[in-house]
Amino acid sequence: MNCFFYFLLAQELYFWYHMVMKLEPEKSESSPIIWEVPPAGTCKKILYVVWTVFTEILSLIALIALYPFSPLISRIVVNKDAPGPHVILVHGYLHNASGWIYFLWRAKNSGLGPVHSINLGWNPFRSLENYADVIKAKIEAIQKKHPGEKFQLVGHSMGGVDSVYTATNKELLPFREVTHVATLGSPLKGTVSAKIGFGQNARAMEPKSSFLKKLEDQLEKCDDVRFYNVAAINDPIVFPYTTSLLKTNKAVHRILRGVGHAGLLFSPTVINQTIEWLKQNRYTVLA
Repeated sequence: MNCFFYFLLAQELYFWYHMVMKLEPEKSESSPIIWEVPPAGTCKKILYVVWTVFTEILSLIALIALYPFSPLISRIVVNKDAPGPHVILVHGYLHNASGWIYFLWRAKNSGLGPVHSINLGWNPFRSLENYADVIKAKIEAIQKKHPGEKFQLVGHSMGGVDSVYTATNKELLPFREVTHVATLGSPLKGTVSAKIGFGQNARAMEPKSSFLKKLEDQLEKCDDVRFYNVAAINDPIVFPYTTSLLKTNKAVHRILRGVGHAGLLFSPTVINQTIEWLKQNRYTVLA
């Protein structure tokens, strides 16, 4: 049993070594890319990969430990009295609002508007269209107290896919209430790992699904939402990393090494970059 465990660990390290060290960024004439240069030297590279695996495991343990506290965390509103736009954090597959605790902490007094996190519901296997209705309901609830406010969405993994879908769907939001969307490790073009997932949401995140085709059509017609995409090239869930990047002149990309899928939620680099993007453009509305 121990030999099998070490074999799987060695296989995972080998896979991540190639993901971290061998891939180069896709050339893009339309989307600005912030690309992280890998460390030099074989020993440093190996230590870099080991550290990445270690921090990913710690991140997963943290997410599991925080999971029961979702009802409490979802009630937290950071920067409650700050001027808008309001920021809504949307969690990923099989998770809840508790995953945003570190983002909420970093966002306090950061210059962002009020920051909310939401739970998409008790059923983790519903369709992404159903979850989009939950996001819409949250926006409408806030607008009742703050009429005319605009919104910025931040989504991790599945939450990023649903955030882009909601923001670009004119039937859901005819008045374009959402001006900016930031996605963290989101399978915007699908991921093969979705094939082993359960539920309608997993089927929607498979490559070339009908949902993703609809999302692509919406993106082609949308010209008034700014997108920010963070991708981790050693992400073991959403791969290849290019599936996390939108090819549009309305998108800015940051491609990271040394962080996994769950680790995106606890990375100071990721959180600071996201906050900076949203803060710099909070009053910018694309025409």
